[in-house]
Amino acid sequence: MFENILSQAHVVGQLTEDVQLNSLPAALLFEGPEFSGKLSTALELARTLGCRTEAAPWSCRCSSCNAHRLLLEPRTILIGDRYFMQEIVVAESVLFRVRNEAAVYLYQRAVRKLARRFDDFLWEGDEARLGKASAPLGKISDALDEMAPGWELPADAALTKLCTGVRDAAKKLCELLPTDNIPVDVVRRVSSWSRMTSGEEPKVVIFENADRMQESSRNALLKTLEEPPRNSYFLLLSSHKRALMPTILSRVRPYHFAERQPEQAAEVLQRIFRDDSAPSSSLSEYFVRTGFAGEVPLEKLTEEYLDLVLGHSDEDVRTVLDRIEKQLKTAGGVEWARRFLESLIKRVRDLFRDSIGSVAAPAPESHIQVDLSRLEQWTKTIEAHREYIEQYRIPTIQVLEGLYFEMKG
Repeated sequence: MFENILSQAHVVGQLTEDVQLNSLPAALLFEGPEFSGKLSTALELARTLGCRTEAAPWSCRCSSCNAHRLLLEPRTILIGDRYFMQEIVVAESVLFRVRNEAAVYLYQRAVRKLARRFDDFLWEGDEARLGKASAPLGKISDALDEMAPGWELPADAALTKLCTGVRDAAKKLCELLPTDNIPVDVVRRVSSWSRMTSGEEPKVVIFENADRMQESSRNALLKTLEEPPRNSYFLLLSSHKRALMPTILSRVRPYHFAERQPEQAAEVLQRIFRDDSAPSSSLSEYFVRTGFAGEVPLEKLTEEYLDLVLGHSDEDVRTVLDRIEKQLKTAGGVEWARRFLESLIKRVRDLFRDSIGSVAAPAPESHIQVDLSRLEQWTKTIEAHREYIEQYRIPTIQVLEGLYFEMKG
């Protein structure tokens, strides 16, 4: 068990002991930075709990493990936001580069991490959302059937057509995701489902980015955690532990995921993504660079925005903002709007370090010159607007426009 989880030996050791001693709590918190393996570990824990063999190896061929490997196990529920499009695009690149069964599993799982957010029971009563999701879900299901593990993959042209269709369908699903990450009605349905479903098989609910839940959702979850149903497990995943309610924190057992060091990230890229040539110091950097499907690199969009703010652009403000918004939408929408703001923060911090003569690696040569106090204020302003994207899903163009005027001062 957990042999596919890399660079998190401490967490793997804790969970293995908890499972073997039958001391696993009903509520767990996996906390740590993005790209540290929290969801992979949560999914592996769910597979281990449902496995019908004692050692629960990844290669187990029991019916439960077969379903878990393809994320088709109905007793494991996935809810919450994620960097869906980045993961799908990266997995697609692995599929074309490697064309083996491991790549097929990686791609299928990346796509289903999004598709499973639309399990019917999660949206009972919201027929409008389910109706809009029906066609893209059907398109995804048909495409994945054409590239199932154990089958010979289609030729490149046919595979490109299938993956393009999946990507288009995935973008439509991303647009249908709730603006408040995990709505209170979904939390209540999950609670009812965990209590009402029968049988001895364990039920696992995974809440991604649990810290982004609104107050009503947090309170509903708290009621469930106070008296969790038998044989049900609630896994909360978070990159911002302090943003969770103290009363929720008091009812979960924490497992800390450390940030992967460059050499550990390189191992993940080589063993999981079959890419040992990528000059990335982190998985986040790799996903941003490799997973961006826009026509213009994200770094260039960042420079265009800064040029606009500083008055170094001859183009009309609205023209530039519309172009950036279009590129972000082409790449996958909201998640790339957030990544764009993160890229902007990184660029501003590079400028800040360069301006004070930091011993850190110098930023790329640039004609941009800004005073230190302004750079500090920009960082705070951009972080505030990133929250508008994460917490409130304000339309990208509105965020870009509002940020522009605030940075202009």
